[in-house]
Amino acid sequence: MTQIQLPAEALAQLSAVIDGVIRIGPVAAVPKVLRELGQDPAALMGELGLASDLFEHQENTISFVDVGRLFSLAVRCTGCPHFGLLVGQQAGVESLGVVGMLGRHSPTLGTGLRNIIQHLHLHDRGAAPSLSVSGDKAILAYTIHLPDLAATAHMYDTAMGVACNVLRGLAGPNWRPSEVLLSRARPRDPEPYRQHFRVPILFDAELSGIVFAASWLERPIPGRDPALYLGLRARISALQAECESDIVAQVRRVACSLLLGGCGTLESVAEVLTLHPRTLNRRLKERGTSFRRIRNTLRLGLACHLLGATQMTLPSIAELLGYGDTSAFNRAFQRWTGAPPGAWRAKTQGWRDCGHVSPLD
Repeated sequence: MTQIQLPAEALAQLSAVIDGVIRIGPVAAVPKVLRELGQDPAALMGELGLASDLFEHQENTISFVDVGRLFSLAVRCTGCPHFGLLVGQQAGVESLGVVGMLGRHSPTLGTGLRNIIQHLHLHDRGAAPSLSVSGDKAILAYTIHLPDLAATAHMYDTAMGVACNVLRGLAGPNWRPSEVLLSRARPRDPEPYRQHFRVPILFDAELSGIVFAASWLERPIPGRDPALYLGLRARISALQAECESDIVAQVRRVACSLLLGGCGTLESVAEVLTLHPRTLNRRLKERGTSFRRIRNTLRLGLACHLLGATQMTLPSIAELLGYGDTSAFNRAFQRWTGAPPGAWRAKTQGWRDCGHVSPLD
């Protein structure tokens, strides 16, 4: 069976706005987990054309595409369906480098999380973290916005393992989640997830996130260093200044977070970036793209993941992505991929049922 691919024209369009890479830190445990499961990390990475010393330095970067390829091969070779979870549970706030340090020495948990969310793009250019509060509940979420990736379900497993450890590292050992949301189909054996998180887990969720009591957000971070915090803020500001010229990356990051909140419009993104919508459009045009093109790319990435890795209904996906009705979503998806969403889902499901790792898993 041939792997499912986006049409060449769609991939060409996507290449103009996607440069998804991630710092090695959060996935640094890949070689260790492979060895524990009886595999030779160098052999697997060599098979994919990856440098054997790639994981030796946490400041190295790897593309999301290569993470997906590596996770797919690792799951297949080890026979471990929760490989991503094993990787994620071994990384914490220190894996986020200087951004994690800024969070670690922030005054409160809420400030620390917002600092990490605001600056994570310095290390992660393929996903958007977010923090939302509703009543007495808070959700720290992570959304991959690149389409046609392999192993997204396993990447979300890793991300939630890391997120849980980050929260515990900032709040202290007494913190615990109340629920974990996973934007992936329920695995055949959910026990490893239950053992790790030890709270209710909602599979097939519309996003992947850690739910916890909002009251924690106001609590001071134990062991924080106020003087170090000021120094880290200055260092982050310098790094941020180097990235400010990349308006496309900024728009993609902000639009992804707002899209899932139901307000991913040009006006809402421009407001966050403190720009007039016409100014934002002009700057994007200078980079050879447009807001509509970026938003459609984000919608495609999220749609591909939700169709391939969850059992969410088409109307629910359409509503989440901001379409007025399912037929509008169907037409847009077919225009992007050449196939209606139902056919795309059936084909990816057929791939999985044949015992292969789907390119969207």
